[in-house]
Amino acid sequence: MDNNLLVSAVSFGCVALVFLSFFFVKEMGKINRRIRLLEDAIEQTRKEIHQFQKTMKEKEAFYQTLSTEGLNDFYKEVREVREMVKSDRGYFEEKIIKLENRVKDFGHLGGSNDIDEKRIIALFQEGWSIDSIAKELRIGRGEVEFTLKLADI
Repeated sequence: MDNNLLVSAVSFGCVALVFLSFFFVKEMGKINRRIRLLEDAIEQTRKEIHQFQKTMKEKEAFYQTLSTEGLNDFYKEVREVREMVKSDRGYFEEKIIKLENRVKDFGHLGGSNDIDEKRIIALFQEGWSIDSIAKELRIGRGEVEFTLKLADI
C-alpha cells in the first residue's frame, strides 16, 4: 500500500505540475500581451515627444527671428500709418465742412424751410394728398411725410 500511496502522490504531483504549467503559460501569454501593449504605447509616446520637440525647435527658431529690431521696425510702420490716418482725417473733416456749407447755400436758394413746412401742413389740412403736395411744391414724397410726421399730423 505504500507503493500505491507513493504512486498516487507522484501522479497527483505530476497532474498538479501539469496544471500549474498550463496556468503559468496562460498567465505568461496575458502578461506578454500587456507588455506588447505597453511597449506600443511607449513607442507612440516617444514619437509624439519627438514631434513635439521638433515643433518646439521650429517655433523657437521663428521667435528668435523676431528680434527687438524687427519689432521696432513694425512699431515704426504702425506709427507712420497712424500719422497718415490723422492727416487724412483732418483733410476729410475739412472737406465735409465745405460740403455742408455748400448744401446750406443750396438750401437758402430754394427758399426757407419754415415756409415749405407751413405750406405742407396747410395743404394737407386743406385735404391735399401727400403726392399732390410733393408735386405742387416740387419736393420729394418722403420730405412731405417727414414734415407731417414732425408736425404730429
